[in-house]
Amino acid sequence: MDKILFMSNRSNILIGTYRPEKNQLDWILGINPKRNYMLYNIRRNADLFSNRNGGSHSIKNVDLLILYNYQDLASVPVLYRILTTAEATEQQMLNLKYPDPEGSYVLYQIEGLGTIPDFPIHKYASLEKDFEPVLVSSDSLEEGIQNIISRLSQKAQIQKRIDLVAEVGKINKWDKSIPVEENMYYWKGEPILHKGNLPQSDKPLVVELFCGCGGTSVGFEMAGFQIALGCDIHRFSIETFRRNHEGVSTILGDIHNVKTDDVLKLLNGRQVDVLIGGVPCQGFSLNNRKRHADDKRNQLYKEFLRFVEVLKPRAILLENVSGMKSTGDFVPEIEKSLSEVGAMEVKSKLLYAPDYGVPQSRLRLVFVGVKDKKFDFDSIEKTNGEGTGKPYNTVWDAIGDLPILGANEESSKYTMRPKTEYQKLMRGDVPASKLTNHQAPNHPQDVIDMIHNTKEGEPMYEKYHQRIRLSRTELSPTQVSGGIRPSFQFGHPTQDRGLTIRERCRLQSFPDNFYVYGGIVQGRVQTGNAVPPLLAKAIALAIKKYL
Repeated sequence: MDKILFMSNRSNILIGTYRPEKNQLDWILGINPKRNYMLYNIRRNADLFSNRNGGSHSIKNVDLLILYNYQDLASVPVLYRILTTAEATEQQMLNLKYPDPEGSYVLYQIEGLGTIPDFPIHKYASLEKDFEPVLVSSDSLEEGIQNIISRLSQKAQIQKRIDLVAEVGKINKWDKSIPVEENMYYWKGEPILHKGNLPQSDKPLVVELFCGCGGTSVGFEMAGFQIALGCDIHRFSIETFRRNHEGVSTILGDIHNVKTDDVLKLLNGRQVDVLIGGVPCQGFSLNNRKRHADDKRNQLYKEFLRFVEVLKPRAILLENVSGMKSTGDFVPEIEKSLSEVGAMEVKSKLLYAPDYGVPQSRLRLVFVGVKDKKFDFDSIEKTNGEGTGKPYNTVWDAIGDLPILGANEESSKYTMRPKTEYQKLMRGDVPASKLTNHQAPNHPQDVIDMIHNTKEGEPMYEKYHQRIRLSRTELSPTQVSGGIRPSFQFGHPTQDRGLTIRERCRLQSFPDNFYVYGGIVQGRVQTGNAVPPLLAKAIALAIKKYL
């Protein structure tokens, strides 16, 4: 942070605005200049730090930030947690690449928590009245929102008050009729196309839709395929995908808005051998308490069909969670639709990831079809478990060689040699000084104590039995994305902390040369959504026999 000293924060709520010009928004999000954290700034001035706002030090003691689009106060605001606070001079802001700084600033390092619907700030403030940041103190978010409305209504001399606290209290967050909250890093604008520089090759060519960070593509590369293109709506997933697949083209955007002609242009006339996709699985997932057949995400496979029809691949692979089999009539409907549109016989089967070397109890439902041939799922060869002569890989087989860390500590070097075949496979030829994504979460002391007092294999929380401290001698339970702002899911078996992204990658069978962009929180989203590469590799090797 260029010699800026961060200070502790307190339990206050700040409401502010941002101008939606691309250069300012990119600066806040850390896109330009590139950094792995977000910053929000307020120019330090006499009015902001007046006694009306509690004195000159009050602005430093902020815990939450509610942020509005300055040009559209009727838009839905975004809630952020403020991690750290700093003061910066004009020169320091220039060093941080802030556009056209003037004077001194207060800086906030922020982490997105989601949106706050039905917060009608536009009824109490307007641009004509020079909306300015407001700071309030409260014991809860709901009380803070009420206090903000009270402050603004007094300022605007509006008598009518809305009892937001009462409305919030009526909401059941598990009500299936309430739309699912989306990740703030989903790109909803026009799709952004990136043309890669794919080298010529005689390897079978793969396009992946709903690619996420690219677990399936990593597995196909392991099996000798060439990845041509990936498409996803999640910004950090696309960045991770592009950085880990040489020469690949990418499309960032909602699949509904992606034109088949754009995909064809990016392919530059090359024929697609295999079209793969992992349609979003949250609507089917057994881990989703809002799971139901009418979830709009359950219909995204129809977008996959649209590209099957145009790209005419020689083979297709569509995957999802096991819960799809028990949600409506989707499985036979998808088999029938893919078979008709793809002009091939498509069938599905549940596959158990540990059978293919993955140290995690994870079931995936896969649909496979090959033109002019009948695919036999028995051709997907198991590498571990019964009948193979090799036991399943355990948690410690996967992560036991990684450096010891305390909360918020990070290591960029291996400190011991790999001890198992799995560890050797994951490391590959990565130099000893090039360990990445191995940073521990920054837990408060009560969480550290809770993990310390939990035995291996047992739940850390009384109410959340699925959140366990991992056992060294067992498979990991299924890693999940954890929603749009996930906290840590599992405790480390021997260290009093949650898992690093590198440890989550190991449990998914991502090799150590695979780097996940976006920080710890969005790294959890990406690794939890991914298909384990070793499972994908086994499927890819089987498909390759038919091409």
